Amino acid sequence: MAPDWGLPSVGRDRQSLADRDRPPSSGQPADGEGWESARAVADAVLYEGYLLYPYRKSSAKNRVRWQFGVLAPREWVEARPPVKATVAGSADAWRQRTECVFEASPRARLRVRLRFLQPQCRSVQRSAAEGEFVEVDELEIGGERHLTFDEAVPREFDVAVALAELGDGEHVEPVALPGGEEIEQLGGTAEGGRGRIVRTRRPLSARLRLSIADAAAPFPLRRLSVLVENTVSDQAVDAPRAEVLRRSLVAVHCVLALEDGKFLSLLDPPRWASEAAAASCVPAGRCRPGCGCRSRTLRRRSRCAGCACSSRTR
Repeated sequence: MAPDWGLPSVGRDRQSLADRDRPPSSGQPADGEGWESARAVADAVLYEGYLLYPYRKSSAKNRVRWQFGVLAPREWVEARPPVKATVAGSADAWRQRTECVFEASPRARLRVRLRFLQPQCRSVQRSAAEGEFVEVDELEIGGERHLTFDEAVPREFDVAVALAELGDGEHVEPVALPGGEEIEQLGGTAEGGRGRIVRTRRPLSARLRLSIADAAAPFPLRRLSVLVENTVSDQAVDAPRAEVLRRSLVAVHCVLALEDGKFLSLLDPPRWASEAAAASCVPAGRCRPGCGCRSRTLRRRSRCAGCACSSRTR
């Protein structure tokens, strides 16, 4: 089980991060309670679209299973025609980028916890003749109903890296999850029949990329980029989405912590860091502020005409 980090107490010695005359940053030093608070919010994100299912399979929401943070295999995504991403679940991606700005001392360490759900097929099966089992939508045994549907297993992967070691390079961390199958026996003769639940998972692979760069600001400020990619390479490109979801990362997000450093708010940054914060708040598929492009939204796999912006839709 991954350790529960307590967020380090940061900003106690402002001189270790900046000169005395630097404008003060907003925010309070973080502690262990801060990490737990962040985890509570992250758990709500993780299970969005999961715990509310199943109510009715026919409902509009449940027809689009897994609506948030889906990273599908790259080849399958790129084989699909461009889709206008207007609502959750209307378009799938194969990678996800997170950016933020921070202050840090030379001895600072970055901790990243990658979190997502691994889809799992839950098949309820009724016993048949000659020891065979047949899948059914619903099976009641001993007064308890058992339903066939897709569920998921929460996964967490931790990475810790010293910023001095990261430098101007990139830290790449591979993630691999094997497939698996578990069988749960249900009931017996006394309960009016036998059955079982078969839970099946397909193997997944992903890659986490970490990089930092200087941000535009009058005081030392860095920009962190966290890129998560689905690296599954053996998925058929003509497969339906329901099948591809079993090879996808679902509800992908990261929880970040700094030792001897402090993240700045992107929504309410100090005035001296506002330009850097705005540059980190650009949605995928839009150009960065100041690029001069008239058409702000980019088409899939196309560059912004008239500027050097390389932002692409994810």
